[in-house]
Order: sequence, then C-alpha cells, then structure tokens
Amino acid sequence: VGLVATVFSEWHRLSRQSSRLRARARAHDSVQSMIQRWEHGDKFGLLLSTIQCWQRVAAVGAKERRRIRLKQSAHRSVELMLQQWERGSATGLMRTVFSYWRRLGDARAQRARKRRGAVTLGHRWIQGKAANLMRSAYSQWQQIVVEAKRGIVRARQRDKMCSS
Repeated sequence: VGLVATVFSEWHRLSRQSSRLRARARAHDSVQSMIQRWEHGDKFGLLLSTIQCWQRVAAVGAKERRRIRLKQSAHRSVELMLQQWERGSATGLMRTVFSYWRRLGDARAQRARKRRGAVTLGHRWIQGKAANLMRSAYSQWQQIVVEAKRGIVRARQRDKMCSS
C-alpha cells in the first residue's frame, strides 16, 4: 500500500507542477503578444505573434511525435525482454530472432513484389511493342499483296487490250 500511495502522490505533484508550467507559459505568451502588438502595431504585431505561436506549436508537435516513437521503441524492447524472461533465455531469444527474421522476410518479399511489378510492366510494354510490330508488318504485307494483285490485274487487262 505504501508503494501505491507514493506513486499516486508523486503523480499528483507532477500533475500540479505541469499545470503551473503550462499556465506560466500561457501568461508569458500573452505578454509577448501584447508587447509585439504595441511595438509593431495591432495588425502586424498580431500576425507576428500568430506566426511565432504556430512555430512553437509545430516544434512541440515534432517533439511529441519523437517522444511517442521513443516510447514505442522502449515498449517493444520491454516486450522482448519479457518474452525472453517468460520462455527462458534460449527460447525467448530464439523467438526474438525468428520474429526479426520474419519481419526481414516480409520486407524483402514486399520489395521483391514491387520489383516484379516493374519487371512485368516492362515485359508487357516490350510484348506490346512486339505485337504492334507484328501487326504493322502483317498490314504492310497485306498492302503489298493487294498492290501486287492489282498490278497483276492491270497487266492482264493491258495484255487483253493489246491482244485484241
């Protein structure tokens, strides 16, 4: 019970301290905004204040995302340690190795699928080009045959006219 009470009292103290720091930061921001508006005029000072506030919010967001990534990384490492402890060192270690191996295999398979897709697209393009070439050659051949037949017909007609 003593440990739980200590944890909750520390949590309560940190919570109060955090709210005081936030209130102090808000008061500081509003004073800074008022000073800038006074120095630069209302419109420009307000614009400047807004931009600076947006930059601070963006920086806080970036820090928060980094903190979340670090927390997730720590959570994964604790999970791995617990798995090793639950299954014994050798079994837990083997499970860890196999889980990393599976993740690596999944990543490789995804890269291979992307590569195969690009190669397949290239093959389709080449096959399409070859098919178009075949169609073009066939149509040219048909035209040559038609022209040859016309030439033969004309020659026969000329021969008939000349012989009559």
